[in-house]
Amino acid sequence: MSDISFEKGMEKLQNLITKLEQPDVKLEDMLTTFEEGMRLIKELQEKIGDAETKLKLLNKDLEIDISDAVES
Repeated sequence: MSDISFEKGMEKLQNLITKLEQPDVKLEDMLTTFEEGMRLIKELQEKIGDAETKLKLLNKDLEIDISDAVES
């Protein structure tokens, strides 16, 4: 996974989509751009998955802290 931020990745993906929507794009360029977009989507999905995992862990820790506070 690259060090690109999620926001920058989304911006880059939008630029790729805009490029694909141009009527004068050659087929070879279109395929290359599409492949790059698919790789970027996979990377962004991994970033979302990582963030989701962190949020679940934080939520679990918060539940434990709340339980400890209630029991005290």
